[in-house]
Amino acid sequence: MESDNIQIVTLTQAIDVFGEDGAQALLSKYKAVKDSDTEKFLRVSAIPQEKHDSSRTYLAYAKDNLRIVGFLSLSIKCIQMPEETLLSDTILKKVSMDDKTRVTQSYLLGQLSRSDEAPEGFGAVLLDFAFDTLRDAKELVGCRMVRLDCRDELIPYYTKHGFKRITENAPGTLNQMMAII
Repeated sequence: MESDNIQIVTLTQAIDVFGEDGAQALLSKYKAVKDSDTEKFLRVSAIPQEKHDSSRTYLAYAKDNLRIVGFLSLSIKCIQMPEETLLSDTILKKVSMDDKTRVTQSYLLGQLSRSDEAPEGFGAVLLDFAFDTLRDAKELVGCRMVRLDCRDELIPYYTKHGFKRITENAPGTLNQMMAII
């Protein structure tokens, strides 16, 4: 994805261009719009996970100053669907769920974050990029479910973008949500 001043690249591409230390320096300057664990992920976990092929992190940066304005990470992580779920039977039939174990193949939108410098509506741009990327992956290897875990205050945002809650969670715990690609 590229716009007039913002481009999205993989963390691997950033490491190739800047070296691991240079990429780490770039990541360490990132400041999320709200204090969150996303900054810690970017500074501590993103490079090791990228190097071990356990996830891919995509960096959106402003070309004029090489500052990260947002990022997302994608990976693969199965989920065991609970017996009691908020999902309709129609949706459950669309996911690749094992009838005995209720384990479902899934892509994981592990991180999604934007900075104060990001333009209005940039979270939606990152989500569109994630879905485009996952549609490509679906064509190559299959799997039609994407899931995420989020705090209570983000449920309306993700619902607006097509995600559905999987279960009612206890207050203060992360909510599991899913969407069909």
